[in-house]
Amino acid sequence: MTDRKFPVKQMIAELDALFARNDLDVAGELLERSLNEAISLRDPSGELSILNELTGYYRKRLNRERALEVIDRALFLVDELGQRNKPSGATVLLNCATTLKTFGKADRALPLYSRAEEIYRATLEKNDPRFAALYNNRALSLCDLGRYREAEESYLSALEVLSDSGLDAAITHVNLAELYLAAGREGEIGERMTRALDILLDPEIPHDGYYAFVLEKCAPAFRGLGYVEVADELKRVSEDIYASH
Repeated sequence: MTDRKFPVKQMIAELDALFARNDLDVAGELLERSLNEAISLRDPSGELSILNELTGYYRKRLNRERALEVIDRALFLVDELGQRNKPSGATVLLNCATTLKTFGKADRALPLYSRAEEIYRATLEKNDPRFAALYNNRALSLCDLGRYREAEESYLSALEVLSDSGLDAAITHVNLAELYLAAGREGEIGERMTRALDILLDPEIPHDGYYAFVLEKCAPAFRGLGYVEVADELKRVSEDIYASH
């Protein structure tokens, strides 16, 4: 096997710049080209890093067939490379689970979330932000399966990790509002949306690429819950930030 390694850090930096301006087509070309290069170098560790990015990319582009192919290969490499007991491997499991949920496979996603949580608990500090991502995404799968009480508990656990602040906390509040709608608890929606807006409109939050991503992510939920003018404004600001990059 060759000693050459694919330059993952360099690719991630280029990818982040493309995502910051929402240039998804070029990002996809970069990822596919990088995957082929890592394979040609016989660098399975680099390949796994790229596959992990591709699971999220194909989730965003709603490319079900390609996403499932990438997931199968990523899960194989996690085992092959002995990553199933390491935080890096757990993060791959989390990303794969979230993509499976997106494509209607919440029942297959939940065991991966459980395994990722076991690894995180064994290797990370209890307030590590990776727990919040795990709890938020697991809750979405639980909602898909109608397990609303468990989903609410998972969202609330995410807020504890996040100290109920920051953009990820705003996403969690929006997710809780959508859960309350699905569970017939409409009276609790307003408080969650207000708390989300308080965070999103905080003037101290940098208006960078991640802020634009969060606004873009939250806007459809605001619209679906009846906050149409707010949704339009969030979308407008998001588009302006992407354009400025």
